[in-house]
Amino acid sequence: MLESRASGVFHVAEEAPVSMADLFSAVGDAAGVPVRSWSLAEALETHGPMAGFLAMDAALDAGRVRGLGWTPRFGEAVAGICGALRNPAQRYAAA
Repeated sequence: MLESRASGVFHVAEEAPVSMADLFSAVGDAAGVPVRSWSLAEALETHGPMAGFLAMDAALDAGRVRGLGWTPRFGEAVAGICGALRNPAQRYAAA
């Protein structure tokens, strides 16, 4: 059943879509590191081709996989990442 209803790439556990900019901002805040926007040209010059991947209009969104009845075991990605940065003993579990 799952094989016939699912197609595409499924990742993360966010209940609502989270943009890459919001993810990076949350991670920077949790790590105490300032985050700023760069032009694509500046990012490509500094980080090479990987900058193009990070600049994509992508979002963390598990809506499709949740629609198939899946529930995350470890909590949402942003909460887990930020929680682990603030309190490493917490590991990946959401705060």
